[in-house]
Amino acid sequence: MAPKRRIAGSPEPATSPLRAPVPPPPLSDSPEEIKVNNYNAAELKVACDDALRRYIARPDTSFRTVNRHTDIKLALGWSSVIIAGLTAAYGYKVEFEKSKPAVWVGVILYVVLSSLYSLYAYFIEGDTIFEGKRKTYAKRVESERIRVDAKSNPPKYSSILSGKATTASAPSYQMSMSYVRLTNSGKTVIHKGKERAEASYATFFDSEGRMDVPKFEAWVAAVMARVMGIRTDNTT
Repeated sequence: MAPKRRIAGSPEPATSPLRAPVPPPPLSDSPEEIKVNNYNAAELKVACDDALRRYIARPDTSFRTVNRHTDIKLALGWSSVIIAGLTAAYGYKVEFEKSKPAVWVGVILYVVLSSLYSLYAYFIEGDTIFEGKRKTYAKRVESERIRVDAKSNPPKYSSILSGKATTASAPSYQMSMSYVRLTNSGKTVIHKGKERAEASYATFFDSEGRMDVPKFEAWVAAVMARVMGIRTDNTT
């Protein structure tokens, strides 16, 4: 009996451990306890961001973190600090009238670099918390890139009015994940996907602020399965 042909364009099943980061085992059998202030949405988001980065960049997925945004912000930040220091030192050693032109140049450069830092963080980096890439080797060399944006959303207005303590009455974590798999030459797109998921912080944190890390990782893994086009029995 002839084997069934795979329909063109359909998601490929996972063919190697590198291409199958799901379904997830947790990072460890007994992960380190994470505890935050349940009433601080910023702390809740930071805890989820950190857990997500650790999960996606774990050794068995082979995703290497791309630090492009961090490198650019560090370059802009350190440049502005160095210019401010040199300007202050020059103005201190040289008398006021003679130092004014150079001090003005230093001040202008500092303002420009600081403004570029803020504009870059707001408009270009935005809500991005992770970018990664890797190469896989299964019949051919392929390159993969993944990007994750995340933000906190306030509780729904209707749940606040009802006064009932439910998961809907807590702020939520919204994650947007995009993924592309290319041939190594980068000329052919093999698979491209984008997914958005949202869950209440109360889903992953108990009343004392302890995080259920395996549950959060399983949620992230399910989104990764969909965005990567990997068929799994528990992907919903």
